[in-house]
Amino acid sequence: MGLNEIRRELACGQVDFGTHLVDKMIAENIELDQILDVIGNGTVMKKEPDERTEGKLTKYTLVRGGIGVVVKDSDVPFVVTAFRGQ
Repeated sequence: MGLNEIRRELACGQVDFGTHLVDKMIAENIELDQILDVIGNGTVMKKEPDERTEGKLTKYTLVRGGIGVVVKDSDVPFVVTAFRGQ
């Protein structure tokens, strides 16, 4: 699955979030709609193999409007974390 597929899944409401993301959203004051906007419209700053899956999945770091999001291209896209400052 590539970024276009991730965005298609997102448009269908298919995306998973972990507790780390929720913690970061609270700490960084980032709203869910901002996360979704970055995934749907952001610019790819980094594309790298996911070390936890020994490279079977790819992690994308996307940025838009000063917010960054890291998402994995698993069967259902998984949002790993979010941050401010890009």
